[in-house]
Parts: sequence; structure tokens; C-alpha cells
Amino acid sequence: MRKVWTPEEDAKLAELVAAGLSWEEIGPEFGLKRDAARKRWGLLHETPEERADRCEKRRLYQERVKLRNGVLPEDLPVRKLAVPEEVLQERNARLIAPLTITGIICGDPPIGFSALDRKLAEVRA
Repeated sequence: MRKVWTPEEDAKLAELVAAGLSWEEIGPEFGLKRDAARKRWGLLHETPEERADRCEKRRLYQERVKLRNGVLPEDLPVRKLAVPEEVLQERNARLIAPLTITGIICGDPPIGFSALDRKLAEVRA
């Protein structure tokens, strides 16, 4: 659970650091591990620019986690695309075209839709 630091604990932390105690000794004074006490000390002494940078990094990380979990942010711009009719017709033709065994196994294009087929159709025309 996250610890809420009081001003008295912050003052005590400053006293212990000034006394020259190690972080291994300071942490247990607050019932924490050394890294938690050291992090609090760093937070107390960060500049506004460092704080803004840290907050921005945390925000970006949280957005990546949401995207990884399939949750899209509300402010994500959504663009609607108009797909040309000839592109839709070619897609539909590819979907109903018969596949060879290599098309099924290796992903080759359907019969009549390979680059070679298109080249032959241009030569014949």
C-alpha cells in the first residue's frame, strides 16, 4: 500500500540524512525499504521541471498500458477514410477467388492476383 508522508516524517527524514545515516538504516525508521525512503528524498528535492518531466513520463506509460490492454484513450483522434469503390471491388474479388495449396499454406495470392498475373494481363491487352 502506498505511504502518505506527513510533514513531520519529511522533517525526520531530513534529520536522518543530515546525520549521515545510510538508506539501509533510514528505511526501517519509517517501516519502509531503503529505496522507498531514498525515492521520497529525491521527490522532496526535485525541481518543477523534473516533476513535470516525471509526470509526463508516467502519463505516457499509463497510455501505453491502456493501449496494450485494448482500451483506447477518449482524446485519440479518429479519422474516417473513404475507400475507393475499385479497391473494395478488388478486395471482394480476392476474397472469393480460389486459393491453391501454396496460397493456403504459404500465403501466396489467389489465382489471377499475383504480380505475374497482372504483368501477363498488361502484355495481352
